[in-house]
Amino acid sequence: MRNNTSIVLVVAGLILLVTIAIVSSSGDQLSSDKGSAQSQLSQWVPAGTTVQEAKRILSEHHFSISKSRVLQEGYSFRTPYIRGQGVQRDLTFPMGTELVNGNRNEGHWFTSRPYWNVSLFILNGKVTHLFVDAGTKGLG
Repeated sequence: MRNNTSIVLVVAGLILLVTIAIVSSSGDQLSSDKGSAQSQLSQWVPAGTTVQEAKRILSEHHFSISKSRVLQEGYSFRTPYIRGQGVQRDLTFPMGTELVNGNRNEGHWFTSRPYWNVSLFILNGKVTHLFVDAGTKGLG
């Protein structure tokens, strides 16, 4: 009887761990391809999203968010190059635009692992532009 109870508890614990792993990763898969990541993040945080909502969404998707900073007049930003989507361009943002950066890394330092850096440009409290740099880094 005692052995049966131990087996049941072990099995229940394993089921719980698997369930937690599945739930915590569901809907959170993000491609390390820049173009795909740009598309997916633009769906999560479309233009017009409030800054508070954008930060909440990115945090839910395991991004670390930096403090925002207000850009000075004439701030220029070079868009990331995305293969197959044309060349990089330089964008100039009006004074008062906020810049919020976020990053997310997965894996361990001793393996090849994906990373994502996102730049949100915000004017009047709402996202106007979102750019993503993504790829893999580390050994592998």
